[in-house]
Amino acid sequence: MPKKRACAGRTAPLDELGSSLAKIQAAASGLLEVHVIAPQDAAGLMARATCGDAAADRLLRVLGSALGRIEAAPASEPTLCAACPAPLRRGSFFRVILALPNRDDRMQGIGFGICARCAASNAEAHERATHALQKLWPDSRLIEITHPNGGKA
Repeated sequence: MPKKRACAGRTAPLDELGSSLAKIQAAASGLLEVHVIAPQDAAGLMARATCGDAAADRLLRVLGSALGRIEAAPASEPTLCAACPAPLRRGSFFRVILALPNRDDRMQGIGFGICARCAASNAEAHERATHALQKLWPDSRLIEITHPNGGKA
């Protein structure tokens, strides 16, 4: 499962998203992990969580919450793709983007969907996720950490 990290800028989050984004930004201290999760990634994530992987368990909880909100949206007002106005519907292929504070004890994060057309490949999904996050935090910039223990002393 590819992972990139984005540094949240110091710009205040958009007013309409309010305190949730402010809490996540404060918890992140400026650094968010960004995960792009395709439907085929869910089984591996569940297996890791079942085997005691605490990070996978936390990620799975945020994923479940994001999917629940996306799928619970009424048909008359579906959740839209974060990159285009396409509706995300139960049973359709879409990737879920999760942005979580880069901390060991994280339990909250931002989750949103990107439709199959906008996320045809992992690279495209990461690019669209970065643009969606930059709408929330215009000063953010992407930092890719390639060392397996990057950011951990």
